[in-house]
Amino acid sequence: MSEPSLHVVWMRILCLACVMLSCGGATTAGAASRDAAKSEPVVVDQDVVDAALEKLQERQREREAAAPATQPATQPAQAEEDPSDPYSVGAVTLRKLEVLRAYDARVAAARAALRQRVIEASDVRRLCAERGAFQSLPLERCRTLMMEVDRQNADRLARYHDAFGDLPAAAKTVSVILMKSGQIDFATPLPEDPLTREVEESRGVRRVYYQFYLNPPNGTPRRHNGYVEFVYDTESALWVPTWCDYKGETMPLFDAEAFVPLRPYEIVYDGKRFVVAQARPTQPPDVFALLAPRWNGFAPMFPPAQRW
Repeated sequence: MSEPSLHVVWMRILCLACVMLSCGGATTAGAASRDAAKSEPVVVDQDVVDAALEKLQERQREREAAAPATQPATQPAQAEEDPSDPYSVGAVTLRKLEVLRAYDARVAAARAALRQRVIEASDVRRLCAERGAFQSLPLERCRTLMMEVDRQNADRLARYHDAFGDLPAAAKTVSVILMKSGQIDFATPLPEDPLTREVEESRGVRRVYYQFYLNPPNGTPRRHNGYVEFVYDTESALWVPTWCDYKGETMPLFDAEAFVPLRPYEIVYDGKRFVVAQARPTQPPDVFALLAPRWNGFAPMFPPAQRW
């Protein structure tokens, strides 16, 4: 190769090297400028961000207003419970827990009675099954039963408050029922005295004494001085009739069909499901006579020196 051609080749190689060096410097300068730009803090205008969010919310409200009522744009929020509502989810839950605690007390008493061989094991199992059935009862069904119980009890109280709210009215109601059933013709109230009232109140009862006029179909018309006995139910504010003596024989009014509605309604288990029914009858008080001797006769009450 001649000398001029070598000179040309070297010149080309030198030009290419210069071009490559210039490009590499530009690339390094660009990278350095980008790194410097990244290291600088970015300033965010909060007013611009707030304006954008407000505009977005405004568009969201416009879309919700334009959406049809049957197909809401968003899921409606659940309404807050009214604390004064006696049948809210919280109130029903509390009442259900109270009933469960009462069941626990009954189960404990039943197990104690089982250890004393008073009841059978099947009775305890039946009570435990009833408690389990009530525990698994849905809140909606429990709420329905509680509303029905409260409604029937409120109707019962409103129906009987006028008739059994005070003692004279309660006694008059019983005498009317005796007349309607054909047991007596009519009754005249006897005056009250403090000694009889003291004896009654010491036993937790009250009596209204009548002179009953009887006219049996196959007998002689006669009169009988008797009474109607009551106990006061503080929960319902009613005078509940217990015993009656209108012809010389004591009759249990708490077992009479006419006075069964005086028992309150409650949620009971019939073996398959829970229903609303009347409560079981309470233990009636023992009947007593005004002139029954306390100490097997009147003689021991007064020694001979104190008799008059």
